[in-house]
Order: sequence, then structure tokens, then C-alpha cells
Amino acid sequence: MAMNKKEQAEFEAAKKAAVVARALNWTEAVEVDVPAPKAGTTKGYLFNAASSQPCIMYCLSSTTGHATSWDQMPEKTTTQNSRSMYSTKLRALKALRHELEKKYAESLASIDMQIQKEQQP
Repeated sequence: MAMNKKEQAEFEAAKKAAVVARALNWTEAVEVDVPAPKAGTTKGYLFNAASSQPCIMYCLSSTTGHATSWDQMPEKTTTQNSRSMYSTKLRALKALRHELEKKYAESLASIDMQIQKEQQP
């Protein structure tokens, strides 16, 4: 029985999901556990997965703004919008690892699928 376009797209998505799942060992997601403040300020950690050198940053958040720093806790907010954060550097590191796993698994799965396609007669 031939598949229609929607079924074919769903099949390809399922096939890709299986390849992504095998690409790496997975760790559990880590949710932020310090909510954005409703009053005053809160301190915690954030991560930057988008940079060429992914890293953990100190973070200070108020009701209207936030600030980050790589070497020490900021003294005042410098950027608009409050942020939810991780309470410890360990939690932020685990969250960063999980985020990078997802990012790189997608890339590796895409390459693996291309390799499989090229190997077919």
C-alpha cells in the first residue's frame, strides 16, 4: 500500500527521531528552579549554549531586568526583563549538557541520514 505525502512525512520524521535517539546517550532535562522575582532580586546561574565556547554564567535578576557575568556575581541589573535561573552551578551545567546533547544529536542524525542515503545502491 502506497503512502500519501502526509504519511510519508510522518514516516520520515519517525525514522529521523529513531536516528536522533541512537546518536547520543541522553541525560535528564533539568528545569530552572529559581523563578523570576516578584519583588527584590534573586541570584543564580544561566548557561549560554549558543556561543562557540558554551559556558555557565552568574546571573542577577530583578523584577524588571537581569545581568550576567562569567567571573563573578553582578552587582546590578543591566538588561531588560527578569530571568528564571538555576540555583546551583551543577544544575546549570547539567542543563547545558542536556541542551547540547539535543543540539548535536540533531546534527549527527542529519549526517547519519545523509550517509545512509549515499550508501544505498
